[in-house]
Amino acid sequence: MYIYKHNLVGSSVEYIWSKKNKKPIEELDNIVIHYTAGANAVSSAKYLAADNTPVSAHLVIARDGSIFQIVDFNTQAWHAGKSKYRKTEGLNAFSIGIELENYGLLKEKDDKYYTWFGKRVPEKQVVELINIQTGFPAFWQTYTYLQLKTLREVCQKLLSCYPIRRIVGHSEISLTGKIDPGPAFPLNDFSELIYR
Repeated sequence: MYIYKHNLVGSSVEYIWSKKNKKPIEELDNIVIHYTAGANAVSSAKYLAADNTPVSAHLVIARDGSIFQIVDFNTQAWHAGKSKYRKTEGLNAFSIGIELENYGLLKEKDDKYYTWFGKRVPEKQVVELINIQTGFPAFWQTYTYLQLKTLREVCQKLLSCYPIRRIVGHSEISLTGKIDPGPAFPLNDFSELIYR
């Protein structure tokens, strides 16, 4: 896998282009990690690329490690929303947004776990961790080894090509209470890539 003309190239990369994103990134220095909370990676990528949706991202990484690129790395995607990190506001202009296929926060009923849209999640994919918004334990879908391995490779490629200074979760920059990528995501492991 490598980056050529602001695109990922590799056997595991497919392209579902967003035509609505045209504005160039002002100064690329952040990677922002999200979860999709959608049905699957393909449907999430198509939704993010659709002309009539107010959101997009640069990449979606599926649970099997496959990748969908939606926006060139030198073009703003609409993933950060109302956002601020330290003194910088509006992080769409300064960041690459990567969505990970993951249901995120789950609902528990009768010792079974469900997505917000009612799909049952196997117990082996569920972990109980603190919800940062409430301070109470909650249930979350785990990330897969292949997904995290792919994300690590992607981040390393991006770090070698662009002057990125931070890898952050959406929850760290959101001004509207977003909680992704959630506590099941090992954010510290990825933030440390900056210093290697």
